[in-house]
Amino acid sequence: MITLVLETATTAAAVALLDDGELLAEMVASDDRHHTESLLPAAAELLGGLGLSVGQIDRVIVDVGPGLFTGLRVGLATARSLAVARGIGLIGLTSLEILAADPRVEAETHVTAVVDARRGEVFAQRFVVGGVRPEPDGDPLVITPTGLAERLAGTSGVLVGDGALRYADILGSTGATIVELAMPSPGVAGQLADAASIAPVDPVVVVPLYLRDPDAVANFTVAAQISR
Repeated sequence: MITLVLETATTAAAVALLDDGELLAEMVASDDRHHTESLLPAAAELLGGLGLSVGQIDRVIVDVGPGLFTGLRVGLATARSLAVARGIGLIGLTSLEILAADPRVEAETHVTAVVDARRGEVFAQRFVVGGVRPEPDGDPLVITPTGLAERLAGTSGVLVGDGALRYADILGSTGATIVELAMPSPGVAGQLADAASIAPVDPVVVVPLYLRDPDAVANFTVAAQISR
């Protein structure tokens, strides 16, 4: 079973191809928010390099967020289009779960995934790891780095994600270890879906996990309040 995975939740765009859970290839297409221009060409390059075509894709997986609004929109629209064109289902995994599942994270019990949300905030969620699939230990949050540090004060485990790296000076006071892992890996997402036997669903029901309004809406709201 050939699986194509699309990753666009952070400033980086990346793709991966797997065959029955075995990673064939993974590529970071862009690391500077050029998701629209880089995603499909990178997927085409991976497929071509392995002698595969779009018609041989059996499953599509996409990171549904939370993350950067534009990136999520591009990734999900691309994933839906490919799945619908192929007549196959789609799997959506969150950026936080993918980070927590990364085998490069060495943790006995807890991993807190932290994605940079901009505006001085982060998206964060704590997981219990060690099983086939990370188990959420609470809901995903939109929170300031200081607020997250207060929540995690005195806890053990590790912190991962570009948000943890950006705010390492604040989050480093929690007692948890910060791991140099910024981007959710599309290869890890594919292996997680296979290991946990996550079934594809109708592409229409896979929706982004924004957790808050996009920047354009927030800026409009602020402007409207100022003009009153």
